[in-house]
Amino acid sequence: MFTKRLAQGALPLIAISVALLISASVLPRSPLISLSTDQVGKASMLDAAEGKLAGDKMMINPVNYTYVAGSSLSDEARQAHVYQLLLEGRPESVLAQAAAALGVSGEVQRSSQWSPDSPSYFIGTEDGTASSVNIWWGGTGNWYFNSFVTSSAPACKTTQLAEDGSEFCSEYVEQKPTPELLPSETQILRDALRVFNATGLSVSKQDITIYKDEWSAGASASLKVAGQETAISWNIGYDSTGRLAWAGGHSVRVVDRGTYGTVSAKAAVQRLKDWRWYGNPAQSEYPVYSASNRDVATPAQTEQQPTEVTVTINSAKPLLLNVWDKNFGSWLVPGFALSGNEGSVNFIVSLVEGVIELPEPIEVQPMIEPMIDETSTK
Repeated sequence: MFTKRLAQGALPLIAISVALLISASVLPRSPLISLSTDQVGKASMLDAAEGKLAGDKMMINPVNYTYVAGSSLSDEARQAHVYQLLLEGRPESVLAQAAAALGVSGEVQRSSQWSPDSPSYFIGTEDGTASSVNIWWGGTGNWYFNSFVTSSAPACKTTQLAEDGSEFCSEYVEQKPTPELLPSETQILRDALRVFNATGLSVSKQDITIYKDEWSAGASASLKVAGQETAISWNIGYDSTGRLAWAGGHSVRVVDRGTYGTVSAKAAVQRLKDWRWYGNPAQSEYPVYSASNRDVATPAQTEQQPTEVTVTINSAKPLLLNVWDKNFGSWLVPGFALSGNEGSVNFIVSLVEGVIELPEPIEVQPMIEPMIDETSTK
C-alpha cells in the first residue's frame, strides 16, 4: 500500500534523470509546503521538548537557552528526499477493516462532528456505552479504537456523615496492580502483528516495540520510509485487567516529492531558537527522561529572573520528521536530532528556506526545559 505508484505513460529514462537532477538543484518557484501554525507552533515545539512521555510530568521553568554548535558538527549542506503522505482508500472501508480486526460490529455512521471539510465516522457508539472505532478522514486518516468496559466502583474503606445527615465515602480501598492479569509478551506480539497487518502496516516481529509494567501493557510500530522509522505509528494497549483496551493507526500512502537542499548540521543549530523549525520524530527517537539528571544539569533559578543556560550541540543525527501543512496535510521531511552536552535532544527541520513557507512567528514564553537523556550523563 505504501509503494510509490508510477504514472501512466512513463517518461523515457533519460527524461526522468534530467527531471531528478533539476529538482535536486533548483528551488521550487513557490513553497512546496506551507506550514501550519497549529502543528509547528507551540504544540509541535512542546511535543518535541516533552517527548510525549507517558507518565512523566515536565516542569515549566523560565529559562533562556543559548545554543552553540560544537566543533564536531559538519558544515556540509546536502540533498534529501521529501515525502508527502496522502490518504489511502475510502474512510468507510478503512473503518470497517479496523473494526473487524478489533471485534467491533455495526454499521459505519457519520459522527456528530462530521462536516464536508472535516469528515469523521464511527462504528459502535459515540457516547462511550460500548466499544467503538472512530476515524477522521483528513491528515493521515487516523483511526482509534476504544474498548468500553463497565468498571465497578472501588470498595469503600471509611464513611462519614454529611451536614444533611447523608452518608458518603471519605476513603476508598487502595487500588493495587494486577500484573498477573496482563498478557504475556508473546500474546502482545501476536495481537500487534494481527492488528497492524490487518489495518495497513506491513510489519514483522522485529519491527514491534513492546512495553509492560505492573498496570498496563502495549505495543507499537512505525511506518518506515526509505528504511527510517517515522512519527506515523500504530499502537495497541491493554488495561490493568489484561483487556485490549485501545488501538490506533493510519491509512496513508507515501509519495516521493523529490530531493531538495538541506542546511548543514552546524547551520541547523541556529534554528533551535525558532519553534517554527521543529518537527516530530519517530517515538523511538525520544530520549529517556530522568528527573535526577535534570536537577544536575539545570542551574538554580529565581522566581523573578530566567536562568541563562548555554547548550553546546555536539551530535546531529539525520532523520525524517513529520510536519503538517496549513491544509492539514502531512509530510515527512529531512531533519536532525540535535543533542546537547547536558543531555537535551531537539528535532529540527533541515530543509533550506524557500522549500518550506513558515507561519508568522509567535513568541513562546516561558521556554520549556529540554529533555534529559539519562544515558548521556552516566
